[in-house]
Amino acid sequence: MPKAKKRKKVAYKTTKNTESLAINTEANKTRREHGEEFEKHIDTLLVKSGLGCHRTFIDTTDGEKISDHTFDDVWMESTTFFDKKRVDEFVKKKKVIEEATSDFKKFFLFYEREVSKKTEKLAQKLAEAGWVLIDGENRIESFIKAFGHHRAFSTNDLIQVAKPALIPINMLIPNPLNREENKDGVASIAKSIVNEGFLTCLYVVPEKAKDGTITGYMLFEGHHRLSAAKLVGQWGFDLKELPCVVVDWLSTDDMEKLSKLLIKINVEYRTWKLRDYIKHHLDIAKILKIKDKTYSYQTLLDWMTLGKQSGFGDNGLIYILGPLYGSDKWLDQDLIKGGDYIVTKNEVEKYAIPFFNEMKKYRPGAKQRDEFRNDVYQLFSCELYDKFKNNVISLKEAVRYFAAYNMLASDKIPNKKSDIQNKWAELDNIVNLQINAFS
Repeated sequence: MPKAKKRKKVAYKTTKNTESLAINTEANKTRREHGEEFEKHIDTLLVKSGLGCHRTFIDTTDGEKISDHTFDDVWMESTTFFDKKRVDEFVKKKKVIEEATSDFKKFFLFYEREVSKKTEKLAQKLAEAGWVLIDGENRIESFIKAFGHHRAFSTNDLIQVAKPALIPINMLIPNPLNREENKDGVASIAKSIVNEGFLTCLYVVPEKAKDGTITGYMLFEGHHRLSAAKLVGQWGFDLKELPCVVVDWLSTDDMEKLSKLLIKINVEYRTWKLRDYIKHHLDIAKILKIKDKTYSYQTLLDWMTLGKQSGFGDNGLIYILGPLYGSDKWLDQDLIKGGDYIVTKNEVEKYAIPFFNEMKKYRPGAKQRDEFRNDVYQLFSCELYDKFKNNVISLKEAVRYFAAYNMLASDKIPNKKSDIQNKWAELDNIVNLQINAFS
């Protein structure tokens, strides 16, 4: 009997170990697949930001080392997790690469999650080893956009700094792109200048002659205060110079960049909504006669107006038909606000307008259901439009999916955005039933 017990116990342990090994193998496979997806996501973000990255292979004393992404002199890795072992691997990898070559000046590590209290010591160890750690998807996307823009317009890591200067009023030139002034506001500011003094700076860029000499300074912020200062002079007060911040790496030769600076500075003084950015870029595009930009921002403004009239809200229709980023399908407001959004007439007429015309027929039916959630329905519509625009489905098939959504049982209607991905199989089944019923 004791021997039989022992054999049974050994057999049990073997079975348990086998099951544990199978679970660990599956977990490692899932982690690896997720890591590969995250690496592809980072690569896509880098490419969209103008950073044409590639893999680099380096022979080291510890064998061949391969980068996840490389751009110029920057070695980049991406990871979905790290523990002590993983951090030690990164530290050693950087060390042997630097021993093998001097080609890389910076080492970036993109970590999918945000550093927590449990991992902050590991993050500190990476920093001490010379890794630049960028954690969390939002920070990663912001960093990559900023890094891409910086590398596009600069050949080094020196951050340009505007310079303060006192400039004669007669050398200050209003910006033709500025909005109309409020005369009552100018008079009120002039009164404040007389009573309190001129307390703030104007923002300017140099205007240059063909030989490079500076002939004046054009404003991109502070037009009301400049007009108020001139009014103070007309009242007989002595005010000949004004404090300015000079952005001397730009000039009046590039009015489009200047218009973007005008936005950035104005936003610090008042909250701009998306509509403000769209209107501003539309005005700039018209003045500079940039046809594709004029068409794109007029389209955004039309979508915004149409969306509000149709019950989608100010930004709802733009979210469905406009630019998105990330796996969670966020509206790319930075692209719109930055003045870089472009949509073609072909896309609008061939895809956006027909899709909207069908969507507005079915949305009221969906909205009547007690379980209706506007943000969820917008994400569903957005994903459906993406399939239609990329010719994965036809307009007729898109209509069937709108109908299928309205046919979902009450307990099957998604009530949060994360449920949408799990509902496509059910929608496919309903669509197939429709096809079979009418075939």
